[in-house]
Amino acid sequence: MRTIYNKRAKMQRAELDGGTQIQFLYKYITNGGYVSFNKINAETNQLESLFFAHPVSIQLCKMFSCVFLLDCTYKTNRYKLPLLCIVGVTSTNRSFYAAFVFMSNEVETSYAWALECFRTILDQKKLPCVLVTDREIALMNAIAVVFPGAKNILCKFHISRNILAHCKKEFKNGKEWEKFNGKWQQLVDSPRESDFYQTFLEMKTEYEIAYPQVYSYVVTTWITPYKEYFVAAWVDMHLHLGNSTTNRVEGSHCQLKKFLEVSIGNLATIWQTFDQMINLQHTEIMRSFGQSTIQTNRVFSSSLYSDLLGYISITALEYIKKEEFRARTGHGSFEGCTHKIKYTLGLPCAHDLLSYIRNNNTFPLWMIHDHWKQLTLREIKEEQDIKEENEADSKIDVEIEGILRR
Repeated sequence: MRTIYNKRAKMQRAELDGGTQIQFLYKYITNGGYVSFNKINAETNQLESLFFAHPVSIQLCKMFSCVFLLDCTYKTNRYKLPLLCIVGVTSTNRSFYAAFVFMSNEVETSYAWALECFRTILDQKKLPCVLVTDREIALMNAIAVVFPGAKNILCKFHISRNILAHCKKEFKNGKEWEKFNGKWQQLVDSPRESDFYQTFLEMKTEYEIAYPQVYSYVVTTWITPYKEYFVAAWVDMHLHLGNSTTNRVEGSHCQLKKFLEVSIGNLATIWQTFDQMINLQHTEIMRSFGQSTIQTNRVFSSSLYSDLLGYISITALEYIKKEEFRARTGHGSFEGCTHKIKYTLGLPCAHDLLSYIRNNNTFPLWMIHDHWKQLTLREIKEEQDIKEENEADSKIDVEIEGILRR
């Protein structure tokens, strides 16, 4: 094993050819076609921050610009630099690394610099609708400055963990805690503002005097300053594509660390790992596009889907199928609908489908959000162009597969 490590080290020194780690890193970033920006300390001439994004990732960012998730991870390099990961979501519900940023610290100016770099690689006409983060104040402040038009959503999962850590110990027994936690979840999931205030009033009545420390914590730390950042009544008015937690980006952290294997690598070795992982991710995304354009499923055989099959992702079709089930079993009464599917996913709610189902008509493609129509790396055009391009790409994929089998 030691011999293998020594051999690797010798090969890496040969590749460096007398240069520094940073020079090696810049060489491969440039040769790989990556877009990169760096921030150098004027006094020490030391690298403070490094932003880089793969060319295909940049294309994905422009195609799927609705939602991005941002979170820092640690223990990825020997220099102990925090690594800000920015993750996007494709039409097939695949995660992709939009960009990486090594930062020397996590202050607001560093986050602002990173976000400004990120903004430059986006289509300026299609900036993000939603940015999902933890309650990292410096990052939230930077988002408000760099992306003032985006909705910043706070991770519900991490908020619940904070509630657990600070509040559970205050209750007399587990049953009392479970009761309070149930009320808290009901508050967070309130579909309307009126539901939220009704549930909050119930919580206030039951816990303000009985458990003053608990009540004070949830009100002053979360409800008063941040309710519009995580409560469904406000969050679900925005196109977040089902992302109200940072679980997606944290899952990407785990994948990244599996690829790295150790957390003491230099920037040169880390770079090679990143490049390998990103390229593999892009291959899987392209495969998922192909599956949506070529494969069909018998459950989508009704006339409702005639103009949709092959032109929107299977993920979108599955969402619509659930709403079709609601429409067929809801007896035509949808007065309580909050339009959650329409607002958060850009897809039809059950009541939108009802008339099409009754008249045995197909649902029109133009009523589907463009996010779900993108099944190649080409920019969305007119609907007929989309159909023609998807059909052409599908034929090419089939031809290539046939050649590879020979």
